[in-house]
Amino acid sequence: MGFRPQNIAEETAIMERVKESGLSRSDYLRQMALSGQVQVSKTVSKGVVPFEIVKELNDIGVNLNQAVKKLHTTGNMPNQLPALLDSIEAAVTKVMEGQLADHGS
Repeated sequence: MGFRPQNIAEETAIMERVKESGLSRSDYLRQMALSGQVQVSKTVSKGVVPFEIVKELNDIGVNLNQAVKKLHTTGNMPNQLPALLDSIEAAVTKVMEGQLADHGS
């Protein structure tokens, strides 16, 4: 199933709305066809987060997983857990500040 815009202006308007939604074109059009509206979650768009931050978050996630595994195994909270939580908060703040700056807020 598919459709084609009637003209360039219509195609441009649709593609601008798709881009603003952060969804794929297919997801955007599917939601519009089924419900007449698009629900967009407040998440980071694909490809917007710098690789360094993604790597940092991945590294933090690995460390957090190890700390939680130790907590479950021993019943004791690992000493590094509070520092890991601070790292997570700092990394998320970096992502959110980047998002706000990218959107002019």
